[in-house]
Amino acid sequence: MSVGIDIDHHLPIVWAIAAVISVAAGVLWTFISGGGFGVALVGLKVFPIVIIGGLDSILGAILGAMIIGALESLGAGYLDPQFGGGFGNIASYLLLIAMLVWRPAGLLGRPRIEQM
Repeated sequence: MSVGIDIDHHLPIVWAIAAVISVAAGVLWTFISGGGFGVALVGLKVFPIVIIGGLDSILGAILGAMIIGALESLGAGYLDPQFGGGFGNIASYLLLIAMLVWRPAGLLGRPRIEQM
């Protein structure tokens, strides 16, 4: 803002470019993998990662991915025998709910400040 960049117009443009690149990557990956249920599973894995890391933080998304990966591996290894198979997949959503209660902006996300 101090050098004259209009932040209000810059952010939607960046999100639009990211959306176009994501759609292109998803279409190419679907063509390579043949589509099917696997593509939907990736979308279901990405949702908790982005929310836990923070919607406006790339480093938060990377940190969220590492946390979810470790949680699913530990959950599948240690908690599946006690709770039954598939607990590793559910653990990420339990962490998502806990994160939304504890810090809704995510780990590295900036909380929205409302001015009165």
